[in-house]
Amino acid sequence: MTVKRGESNVSSLFKLKGMRKFLCSILSLVLAASALSAQKGSIEARSRDDLLHKLDMSVAYVLPEFTDCQVHWLDGRMTASPLNICAFDNSARFIAGRDTMIVRNIDNVDFILSPDRKFVYRDKMLLELLRETPDLSLAEKKRLRISEPKMEQGSYGAIPASSSARTTTTDDYRLSESRSYGRLVSVDYSVSWDYYLIDGEGNVTKAGRKAFLDAFPELEDEIKAIIRQRKLKLDERDDVLYLYDYCLNGIK
Repeated sequence: MTVKRGESNVSSLFKLKGMRKFLCSILSLVLAASALSAQKGSIEARSRDDLLHKLDMSVAYVLPEFTDCQVHWLDGRMTASPLNICAFDNSARFIAGRDTMIVRNIDNVDFILSPDRKFVYRDKMLLELLRETPDLSLAEKKRLRISEPKMEQGSYGAIPASSSARTTTTDDYRLSESRSYGRLVSVDYSVSWDYYLIDGEGNVTKAGRKAFLDAFPELEDEIKAIIRQRKLKLDERDDVLYLYDYCLNGIK
């Protein structure tokens, strides 16, 4: 940055710092937006590798790191622990010593609070609330798929009987006795997000066009027109949020 005549170096330094803060803010917004678009990639793994440790935390989990959370139970209790939500199996996980453990009695959980996010347990799913009202809330679920590559019989081992099609669980790589240690393979993964409406009774519905029409029958014509005119994709966060906010508040 050039310095104008009569302008002090200190003043220039403050301007430079301000510009850096501005650029960092813009970069953060871009990264946040890109993080919610579909992600695909691959990693190299050996048999019995724990794939959750091989994958980046931002891919394998919902929160950027294990975070101090409050767990509110259906019986009124509250416990606190560093937690995260696994995107592969939608389990709540906590750190115990050097191990990562699954919260087994998740059916007894009402909701989980991180410092700035709220998750509810509804319809056998941990869902992050994007909007919350007493009558109708909007929630999001992050989903990680891991696909096992095709392999020659005997070179790496067959797919365990517990897996379906060619999609396997992370533990299959570590626990299957049919696998050998030597060979590196490329494991593909993809990340996507699903959106749900939760009514005042706790009933969960995939947030598609029909769900919005059922929730707001008086707005049927408007909902159809908005989806058509704005070409809304209800598997994308911004579009789902737009339609939800419009239906509740008339925001255009």
